[in-house]
Amino acid sequence: MDNVHENDGKDFNFLWDSQSEISLPSDFLAKLDVALASVVTYESCYHIEFVLVDGKHQQVIASVCVNDLEGKPKGDLAHCGISQEIPLNLLVAGKIAVLKLTGLKEGLDREKMKRIQRLFKNIESNLLQPNNPTHQNVNQQIPPPESEAKYKNLLENMLHAVVYHDQSGKITYANPASEKILGMTHDQIFGKTSMDPGWRAIHENGKTFYGKDHPVMEVLRTGNPVKNVVMGIQPGKSKRITWILINAIPELVENSNEIAQVLVTFSDITQVKAIERKIEEKAAVLRSIIESSTESIWAINTQLKLRYANTKFVKFCQNSTGKTISIGDSILDYVQEDKRDFWRENYQKVFEGEFLEINDSYQTKTGVANYRVNINPVFSGGKIIGASVFAMNVTELEQSMQTIRKQNERFREISWLQSHVIRAPLARLMGLLDLLLEHSDWSQLDQSSLFEKMKKASHEIDKVIREISHKSEDLI
Repeated sequence: MDNVHENDGKDFNFLWDSQSEISLPSDFLAKLDVALASVVTYESCYHIEFVLVDGKHQQVIASVCVNDLEGKPKGDLAHCGISQEIPLNLLVAGKIAVLKLTGLKEGLDREKMKRIQRLFKNIESNLLQPNNPTHQNVNQQIPPPESEAKYKNLLENMLHAVVYHDQSGKITYANPASEKILGMTHDQIFGKTSMDPGWRAIHENGKTFYGKDHPVMEVLRTGNPVKNVVMGIQPGKSKRITWILINAIPELVENSNEIAQVLVTFSDITQVKAIERKIEEKAAVLRSIIESSTESIWAINTQLKLRYANTKFVKFCQNSTGKTISIGDSILDYVQEDKRDFWRENYQKVFEGEFLEINDSYQTKTGVANYRVNINPVFSGGKIIGASVFAMNVTELEQSMQTIRKQNERFREISWLQSHVIRAPLARLMGLLDLLLEHSDWSQLDQSSLFEKMKKASHEIDKVIREISHKSEDLI
């Protein structure tokens, strides 16, 4: 249909695509008519097109031609002035809506673009479905307003970001969640590609996430979906890293393998990453403590498969079996064959809730090693999911204890010698000395017998002292 308007001396024609397979409601067309007329009123340009973009395919729904503006001939309008595209952030019949202006005296700045975009805010056209080419059953093919409003409300209020990229990788649509997660306005997002260095994207290991490796570019390169990609971004001058989990899915041109556009969804996992980092820090502290322990420490599940082992336990297995144990191995494969039933029974007791302390010995390359082993059940959600084991090599401890026991026995012998054996000759010697001191006339005493007894007592004392010295030699 053709409509002619007169406004501020400008004479222009509205042209609608009568061959379109898309049937649009009359209220939408009326609002579009007003919006286009407003653009012509506000901006000096020669030609305006309302275009729906689907991949490489573009369909002009409506256009405005201005006649003889400032003396310019209508036939030369497309070759005059500056041309510019303005994204409208609308989905019409599942396609991206774009406004194309031709013949501008100068490029539109951001404020003018925003003003034009606001003119189309009241056009409720999102998510209208294309009609059948035969134009039959039109009313059944356009969703009812309630369904359309719910779908639009879902996109605008969902917590997950939804972004569309065209075949060149440019962003053609972004819902409000994407703006919030990225900390950018729609104007800052629109038209960007994954190759834009402004994203400052990084991998989890801190290395640069190059644009060519972004999920969108990989989808465009391979044609395959890309899922669960973790990326850190610092858009603009932000110092804060926002971590996002990305899924990218190709949408194909109907009846073709050609990619029309790429649907990207992503969610903010910055808090999740922060929690993971704290968990990893705590795990690192625990690993450090466990690795520095003098005990062999390991954990198994209820299928007797190894879930964790510190370095000391791995070395013990190598020393006792000649094999290197790995996570997932059966723990019984690293037990001497004649002890497997014994350990299987004890593990089963722990799986039934018992806490055990076991003394066991193993033949190693350096001899027999004695161990004191504590086995405890591991609980999760009120259920036993495995066992934790702490084994201390008590071979040296037992040897030390045996040495101490022998030393204590010698100390007891020395104490007996000091308190009993040495006291008898010492008492006799002291008595003889008292006798000498009490008699002033030594002529009356049998001096020969007296001195002989004193000599004998002195030798007995000397013998005991030498025996004590001998028993004490290796105690110092």
